[in-house]
Amino acid sequence: MDKIESIYEKGQTTQQPKVEAQQPVPTQQPLSMKPLKAEKSVKVTIPMDYYFRLARLKECTGKTLQELAAQGVIEFIDRYSQG
Repeated sequence: MDKIESIYEKGQTTQQPKVEAQQPVPTQQPLSMKPLKAEKSVKVTIPMDYYFRLARLKECTGKTLQELAAQGVIEFIDRYSQG
Protein backbone atom coordinates (compact mmCIF):
# COMPACT_ATOMS: atom_id res chain seq x y z
CA MET A 1 0.00 0.00 0.00
CA ASP A 2 2.77 2.41 0.85
CA LYS A 3 4.39 1.86 -2.52
CA ILE A 4 1.14 2.65 -4.36
CA GLU A 5 0.54 5.75 -2.24
CA SER A 6 4.07 7.03 -2.86
CA ILE A 7 3.71 6.52 -6.63
CA TYR A 8 0.37 8.32 -6.51
CA GLU A 9 1.87 11.24 -4.57
CA LYS A 10 4.83 11.50 -6.94
CA GLY A 11 2.47 11.53 -9.88
CA GLN A 12 0.46 14.37 -8.34
CA THR A 13 3.48 16.54 -7.66
CA THR A 14 5.09 16.08 -11.09
CA GLN A 15 1.91 16.49 -13.10
CA GLN A 16 0.89 19.95 -14.15
CA PRO A 17 -2.71 20.95 -13.73
CA LYS A 18 -4.90 19.97 -16.63
CA VAL A 19 -6.24 22.77 -18.76
CA GLU A 20 -9.54 21.90 -20.33
CA ALA A 21 -9.79 22.60 -24.03
CA GLN A 22 -12.47 25.09 -24.87
CA GLN A 23 -15.16 23.95 -27.25
CA PRO A 24 -15.09 25.81 -30.58
CA VAL A 25 -17.85 28.36 -30.93
CA PRO A 26 -20.17 27.40 -33.79
CA THR A 27 -19.90 29.83 -36.70
CA GLN A 28 -23.33 28.98 -38.09
CA GLN A 29 -25.82 31.80 -37.62
CA PRO A 30 -29.35 31.09 -36.43
CA LEU A 31 -31.92 30.79 -39.20
CA SER A 32 -33.42 34.19 -38.44
CA MET A 33 -29.99 35.86 -38.76
CA LYS A 34 -29.02 34.40 -42.17
CA PRO A 35 -28.66 36.97 -44.96
CA LEU A 36 -31.16 36.85 -47.79
CA LYS A 37 -30.14 35.52 -51.17
CA ALA A 38 -29.37 38.09 -53.83
CA GLU A 39 -31.45 36.26 -56.45
CA LYS A 40 -34.61 34.19 -56.56
CA SER A 41 -36.06 32.14 -59.39
CA VAL A 42 -39.60 32.29 -60.74
CA LYS A 43 -41.30 29.82 -63.06
CA VAL A 44 -43.12 31.58 -65.90
CA THR A 45 -45.71 29.90 -68.13
CA ILE A 46 -46.16 31.56 -71.53
CA PRO A 47 -48.08 30.65 -74.70
CA MET A 48 -46.14 28.59 -77.24
CA ASP A 49 -45.95 31.36 -79.86
CA TYR A 50 -44.17 33.60 -77.33
CA TYR A 51 -41.89 30.72 -76.39
CA PHE A 52 -40.87 30.28 -80.03
CA ARG A 53 -40.18 34.03 -80.30
CA LEU A 54 -38.06 33.80 -77.17
CA ALA A 55 -36.19 30.83 -78.64
CA ARG A 56 -35.46 32.86 -81.81
CA LEU A 57 -34.16 35.73 -79.66
CA LYS A 58 -31.96 33.20 -77.89
CA GLU A 59 -30.36 32.19 -81.18
CA CYS A 60 -29.85 35.82 -82.23
CA THR A 61 -28.44 37.13 -78.96
CA GLY A 62 -26.56 34.10 -77.62
CA LYS A 63 -28.22 34.54 -74.23
CA THR A 64 -29.96 31.72 -72.38
CA LEU A 65 -33.75 31.47 -72.19
CA GLN A 66 -33.52 32.18 -68.47
CA GLU A 67 -31.51 35.37 -69.07
CA LEU A 68 -33.96 36.59 -71.73
CA ALA A 69 -37.01 35.81 -69.58
CA ALA A 70 -35.45 37.56 -66.58
CA GLN A 71 -34.61 40.59 -68.71
CA GLY A 72 -38.22 40.77 -69.93
CA VAL A 73 -39.65 40.53 -66.43
CA ILE A 74 -37.23 43.13 -65.07
CA GLU A 75 -38.01 45.58 -67.89
CA PHE A 76 -41.76 45.07 -67.37
CA ILE A 77 -41.47 45.74 -63.63
CA ASP A 78 -39.29 48.81 -64.19
CA ARG A 79 -41.73 50.22 -66.73
CA TYR A 80 -44.96 49.63 -64.80
CA SER A 81 -44.02 49.82 -61.14
CA GLN A 82 -44.75 52.92 -59.10
CA GLY A 83 -41.46 53.11 -57.32
